[in-house]
Amino acid sequence: MKTTVYMDTCKGREQALSISLYLLEKYLPNYNITVLGYGDCDKSKIRLGSNSSFIVMDSIQRGAVTSWATYLKNYFSDLEDEVILRVMDDHFISDIPNSNIYDYLEKLMYEDSSIGRIDLTRGAGLRKHKVLDDQGSFRIVETTPDQDIYRITTQFSFWRTKYLLNFLNEGWTPWDFELKGSPLSKQYSERLLGCSKNWAINQVEGTRHFAPKKINMLGLKKEDILYLLYNEYLTNDQLIGEQEWL
Repeated sequence: MKTTVYMDTCKGREQALSISLYLLEKYLPNYNITVLGYGDCDKSKIRLGSNSSFIVMDSIQRGAVTSWATYLKNYFSDLEDEVILRVMDDHFISDIPNSNIYDYLEKLMYEDSSIGRIDLTRGAGLRKHKVLDDQGSFRIVETTPDQDIYRITTQFSFWRTKYLLNFLNEGWTPWDFELKGSPLSKQYSERLLGCSKNWAINQVEGTRHFAPKKINMLGLKKEDILYLLYNEYLTNDQLIGEQEWL
């Protein structure tokens, strides 16, 4: 069972996308990665790996960020995959996933149709939740109705594709997806699961609104930062934060 990874991008995001693809191919080997983008993306700046493909949804992103959800809904509406792994182009996987937890959650997602989404990061454990199952090294938790914000997020997650469509509404941006989608999710019966104590994937948010031309590497391994610098994915002056060993 290898759930396909889907991420979307647009013009100007080629650098973050390439970093994300390198890390995904390293830490999720043998998984197919589909990038959803536009014809005006600079393909010469995108480093697609052997397991990655690029789908052009339109020649340009008409409507800019306010068309984000519309394009994704149009694409996923015709998708045959029952379950997908959704990733943002600037959310960097920082290590090998905890395979015991990852495999357990992936299997659970396919076997239990009542689940709409499983957060693979530490996020679910930080929100209001109830414990469904204690596996010893990790706990399966369900986000409870009294959690108002960030019930729906863009973090690494397994999604039931039909459930995801409920939150890809016309005019919605990624921020609307989280802030408007969270209260909307209370209208649906599908459950929102995740883990506490330990989790499947550690991620680093690679871009920050206060430094749009820089890349956040804090939380990535030294070996990965050095590889990315040496192979010119980015330059030293683009790093956010001090790296004492550089």
